[in-house]
Amino acid sequence: MFMSDEGDEPLVVTALLVKVHLKPKCQVFADCGLLGEGVSPQRVFRLPEAPFSLRIMMRPSRMGRPTGRLSVWNAIALSTSDELAKFLLSLRPAWQLFEVKYSLDDDDSLLQMKAVERGAEIVARARPARRRASDFAYPEELDVPRYVEKTRSPPNTDNFA
Repeated sequence: MFMSDEGDEPLVVTALLVKVHLKPKCQVFADCGLLGEGVSPQRVFRLPEAPFSLRIMMRPSRMGRPTGRLSVWNAIALSTSDELAKFLLSLRPAWQLFEVKYSLDDDDSLLQMKAVERGAEIVARARPARRRASDFAYPEELDVPRYVEKTRSPPNTDNFA
């Protein structure tokens, strides 16, 4: 759950981590929305009192659309980490990430869950800066010192009389 306290009212966006790729680094999230009675799920909402119902959202497939009787293929609304970050930054400049404890709803659908409580904030660990050790070294004959002291000797005035 991403939460932003900036602005007039706090906003919440929920996403379920589905898959992690390590090379290249990328995560895939399923977009979730607040489920209300008779209303389609809302992706951006104000934080309600717990417990509240969330639903994994659906959207038209990115792959293609059939023609004829079926006009749209539906798929789970998936976002990459870059797409999610772009969406969040389009709403507000700063967000906090929280864990959400949930249970599956009593319905027969796996798309719906009940958020029981907000967990602890997830804070990014500070990583030390990487220093690249250079394996390459110039031979001593070609090694140029970085800083060369420039010394000026006084002009020779002995030859002038």
